[in-house]
Amino acid sequence: MKEGWLSVIVPVYNSEPYLRQCVTSLLDQTYPKIEILLVDDGSCDKSGEICDEYAEHYKNISVFHQKNAGANAARKKGILLAKGYYVAFVDSDDWIEADFFEILMSTIIKENADMVTANITTDTEHDSQIHFSAIMKGAYTKEKIEKYIFPRMVYDDIQQKPGIFAYLCGKVFVRRKLIESISDLDNRLTYGEDGAIVFPLLAQIGKLVVTDCCGYHYVQHDTSVTHNLSLDLFYRVQYLEEYLVKKFKKLGKYELVDTQIHYFIRDLLLNIIKSEYDVDCGKIMCLPPYEMIPKGSKLVVYGAGKAGKEFVRLLLQSHYAEIIAWVDQNFGKELYSYKIEEPKSIVEKDYDYILIALTDEKIVMEVKKNLNSIGIDDRKMIWKEINWG
Repeated sequence: MKEGWLSVIVPVYNSEPYLRQCVTSLLDQTYPKIEILLVDDGSCDKSGEICDEYAEHYKNISVFHQKNAGANAARKKGILLAKGYYVAFVDSDDWIEADFFEILMSTIIKENADMVTANITTDTEHDSQIHFSAIMKGAYTKEKIEKYIFPRMVYDDIQQKPGIFAYLCGKVFVRRKLIESISDLDNRLTYGEDGAIVFPLLAQIGKLVVTDCCGYHYVQHDTSVTHNLSLDLFYRVQYLEEYLVKKFKKLGKYELVDTQIHYFIRDLLLNIIKSEYDVDCGKIMCLPPYEMIPKGSKLVVYGAGKAGKEFVRLLLQSHYAEIIAWVDQNFGKELYSYKIEEPKSIVEKDYDYILIALTDEKIVMEVKKNLNSIGIDDRKMIWKEINWG
């Protein structure tokens, strides 16, 4: 293992029009200790020949040809063949700015971290757009990852920005940590598999560093191949969800990320529908019953599930009412800087109304009955049937 060396793995499949720009951007890197592994995944065009051409002229480029097995298999092969202490991934139709890896490598070495991340710049034929993470720049120990990263791992409700991008690209990893993470990766994962690696890895590393670097360019082509819509594709997303749930439960962190897994799967499904039907499904949400809440009221929110989180997010954004407490039978955790308290603590609060954020009417009736038993009048309770849309 070469200390301080970075192995850059590039899965290649039918990338003839874009491959030279990609490889040239890697050769132009200002960070000196780089080996480049081009894994030709059974290309049918001249991509394999281009790879061989570069390997003949540059000592730090190695080429590996294999039968078509998919990008995931190509990455796995690259990881196992890599000689560097650190590894990174670049897709063969993307490119990176000259100082990209110098920035990330100097950061991960200085902080003695296991993983470093960057923002993503998307390039189209018409313009470029930088996508910023909601996670603040800085170093995060294991404890800080659990406290600050997991609650917004995929999506930050308040800022309405992504958390840690699910892509393997745009990051640098300690190779040993990555190998540990993918050791039990299911080969049947063929959709959203980057997230199946990146997100569980956050629960297995000792230190993460988030940077504000924007030097990775994800190139979107009008001719990009999309998936054919089929039940099989939805089944693959369902299998991904089952894998993530099982993996995080095994790691003992599922309760910290259950909502974030839901966001990840939801977004994958919406992207499938949008790409196939060109329909923008927007954000799935439920609105608080504003018409029943006097503006400026002091509220206790009852329920910390999906509806409760959506209510709190929207109320915080709108400043329509003041949330003075948040209660749930599953109390003790912290969300949006609120400590979720026991329902019986309501009697100690100075509030105007209790906003019940529950979807099941039978459970709502039981909650109202329990609140009555501790002396709370029905007129203090607000509930309306919740419709998601």
